[in-house]
Amino acid sequence: MVVSSHGTPHEKLIEGTKADAKKLEARMRLELGARRVSQARAVPTFSTFCLERYTPHALATLKASSWNGTRRYQVNDLVKFFGDTRLDAMTDQMVDEYKAHCAELERAPGYTNALLVALKAILAWAKRDCALPIPELRIKRVKAGKRRVRAWTNDEVRRLYACSPAWFRALLHFLFETGLRKGEAIAAQWTWVDFDARMLRIPVTEEWQPKDREERDVPLSDALMVRLRETPRSGRYLFVNQYGAPYAYFPHSTYWEARDAAGLSGGIHQTRHTFASHFLAAQPDLSLLAEVMGHSTTYVTELYAHLLPEHLNRARNAVQLAPPSEEWFANRGGRAGDGSG
Repeated sequence: MVVSSHGTPHEKLIEGTKADAKKLEARMRLELGARRVSQARAVPTFSTFCLERYTPHALATLKASSWNGTRRYQVNDLVKFFGDTRLDAMTDQMVDEYKAHCAELERAPGYTNALLVALKAILAWAKRDCALPIPELRIKRVKAGKRRVRAWTNDEVRRLYACSPAWFRALLHFLFETGLRKGEAIAAQWTWVDFDARMLRIPVTEEWQPKDREERDVPLSDALMVRLRETPRSGRYLFVNQYGAPYAYFPHSTYWEARDAAGLSGGIHQTRHTFASHFLAAQPDLSLLAEVMGHSTTYVTELYAHLLPEHLNRARNAVQLAPPSEEWFANRGGRAGDGSG
């Protein structure tokens, strides 16, 4: 009897003595063990796989803005936690420990879920396209409570400006006064600016696809119009980096340094939240805000509902039905404690 490569026993007839059969069985067991060791060594660690296989794949298939803007940072974070773990040794417990790790860092549920989605995509590609023995994992998203966004005050915005290099301030100002996404801002071209209508007309082209895949117009403030008219045009794009070249990706490190120096917290999306907050203070119109910011669903815009002036106070006295009589109240008082409802 010998053992197959799948670990199931089967009979094999050989010519010779019983001692010859035992020698053959021992030799085959050694060979099988060597093959298993070789196969185990062929399964890379999470870190090696991401570096040597997934990253080249992502660079070839994802948009540059998607890789440089989010996925690169997600992969780096996942590698820090799962790096030395072989892909075939990944477990549900490890995933749960990663969730706990994110909670300890006080990460927002949405951010944690984005990281889990990235992990699931990496492992799915490793199994489907690379034929690696990836275990079936239950990668469930963390539950998110009712989200409330926080905006910066005028004083906090001024502190951020003061701590930012001069070349970065113009881009920050543009984000604060338009509510654009970071990708839209660094992709903005001079041909998008309608100086007569004082609008930024974001197109859908082969070169640029907005998040919601729809064209939209964004009003430009008087202050922005003055700045744009005074800005010399050195190329196609409204904004260039400190070297005078178009942005390949958003300068997160510059933003983080300025944010920390200003004593603030939050990602660059805070500029968008701040725009929404100050917009609603001046124009309490959620529908108009959704149109300007390019929200594809009302759910996203409703995240800002609590920023509306007197938001909850508007619900007071909204329903006024005929109250019970004074006699009814007196009768209820006489029956206190009887448990009737």
